[in-house]
Amino acid sequence: MIALMPKYKLEEIHTPQFLYHASTVKGLKLLTPRLTHKSPTPQLFAGNNPEWVIPFLIKGGNEWCRLGAFANANGDIIRYVQVSNRDEYQKNDIGGAVYRLSGKDFSSNLGTFPRAVPVEWVCSKPIVPLDSVEFDSAIKAMLELGVQLFYISQAQLDEHDKRPDEGWKKLLSIESENQKHNIGIRDLSKFPYPV
Repeated sequence: MIALMPKYKLEEIHTPQFLYHASTVKGLKLLTPRLTHKSPTPQLFAGNNPEWVIPFLIKGGNEWCRLGAFANANGDIIRYVQVSNRDEYQKNDIGGAVYRLSGKDFSSNLGTFPRAVPVEWVCSKPIVPLDSVEFDSAIKAMLELGVQLFYISQAQLDEHDKRPDEGWKKLLSIESENQKHNIGIRDLSKFPYPV
């Protein structure tokens, strides 16, 4: 079993100056909180960096797509995506935009969704984006930003679900799309802590 990284305490968490939100809708002038499966009240979710949020540009089926991350002891994070239905995933890639936001009105959801590192932030009021970057392909942008993308079999995905602590070791032995295309390659072996 992988040793768990020490958890942050809520009083130690400071909201970053800038946060990021991804949407398949380009050119938004106002981002509004929405109801999701993660929250009983409307929330606007944001992440510490573009790599954290860009995988949300592609709607993946829960039965064939998993998002995750690993951290090192410094709290640096590698985001990864595991997909067992490559055709559907690529069909769902319609691009979108990543919006940069002021972190001032956001709070960490670490207390609600415990993680080793505070990476997700929430706000319950509409936010005007500071600026944005648009992408024609979320997959291409993910690879360029260093999000590690793995096309795997359904059996591999099911095995990962049964043994999440083994997921890191298993991913080390699978060639990522980043490696296949020599773009945005990150060394997972240096990031042993599940986030």
